[in-house]
Amino acid sequence: MTPSTAPARPPAGRRARPNFNRDVQRTALTQLTFGLAVFAALLLGAVYVTYIRPFMQRSPRVVQPVIEAYLRAGQAGDVVAAHSLFSEAGIRSTTRDGLAARFDDRSLYAGYERLFVDAFEIAPAGALAPNEVAVVDGTVTYADQPPAVLHAEVERENGEWRLRVIDVARSAP
Repeated sequence: MTPSTAPARPPAGRRARPNFNRDVQRTALTQLTFGLAVFAALLLGAVYVTYIRPFMQRSPRVVQPVIEAYLRAGQAGDVVAAHSLFSEAGIRSTTRDGLAARFDDRSLYAGYERLFVDAFEIAPAGALAPNEVAVVDGTVTYADQPPAVLHAEVERENGEWRLRVIDVARSAP
């Protein structure tokens, strides 16, 4: 071939350029994808911390374990364990002798199976109560007895939910 009929070849710099652009685009796309993934993770974390976690901390599930521990202590007749579940205000109003007298009524604790929370409300800390107080009304079920009703006030003290007042009674027939 003569130089005039030979196919024109782009200079070497031009040939490398499309590959360079493709590499730049691929790198930019990878970085953009990674950046969007990080942004989405941060956004989900912010939504969790702002909305979901506070909601979960204000549900019956946060106070139910301390109430169930009290009912299990009553079932076992363990006054010391039950008394340790009370807040400072609860300890002032509930003595160990008072708990022992409550636990003497075995029908309210023997055969305890499950607690169902029927109503739950958290009152914010204020002048009358220096801590948040959750008011819980529920139904206690037993293996071989009719259910009982439960009323409890559970106080958040030093970051932990503790009993302030609790009463288990048979409902009127």
